[in-house]
Amino acid sequence: MKTPACIFCYSGDALPVRECITGAIAAGLVPYVFDDSHAPLPRHMVAWIQDNGGHHILTTFERNGNLNGTKCAVGIVRSMIHAMILCRSTIAIKIDSDTLIIDASPFLEMSTGVCSLEIDRRDAFGCCYSLTMADAVEVYIHLSDGEVSDDVPEDLAIWGAVCELGLHHKMHNFNPAGGAFSAVPSSFHPAECQKFSVCTFGNSPRTPEGVTISMQKLNKFLQLQTKNIM
Repeated sequence: MKTPACIFCYSGDALPVRECITGAIAAGLVPYVFDDSHAPLPRHMVAWIQDNGGHHILTTFERNGNLNGTKCAVGIVRSMIHAMILCRSTIAIKIDSDTLIIDASPFLEMSTGVCSLEIDRRDAFGCCYSLTMADAVEVYIHLSDGEVSDDVPEDLAIWGAVCELGLHHKMHNFNPAGGAFSAVPSSFHPAECQKFSVCTFGNSPRTPEGVTISMQKLNKFLQLQTKNIM
């Protein structure tokens, strides 16, 4: 059984999403790219996704900018359920297009998120989280039947529902010494990233080009490390 990596993107993600997919495949995941039909990826990128073991699916739900609103959260959870059905998996991992997953294992046991008590962010960050099929169905129903907001970020909506429903889950707190995840600065050494399971590069004020170069740098380093081990 393979685990789907659900990546939600639009035309502006055409550069970094290639590196995100490359990392997901290296981590043993099956990429499912849920593209925004209102501003889709260019055709050559769709062809690259399909030629490299990924799946491209057009979606129509409103994203309200950068994945905001209750309806957007419902669309994301519905898409994750769809990927689990297609992959015959009981869990799915959501990854931002500007994020690399190096080790998926911390997210595979149960619904899992990452947070940072250091900045008092107790809710899960949207860069990477997982939902089990059972939890995703409950969250989908809860959000579909609840109050509608156009402003709430998808991660706060989804993880607010997880907590309100009392669903059993795990939350990994940021630890600079290593662990589940870290935001990577523009100047970094790839070896330092190996102590984290997930590295996100989208912290502002970086450009898509800068984010892509950094992700590519880490991917190439990890590929070289794998070849050396083999």
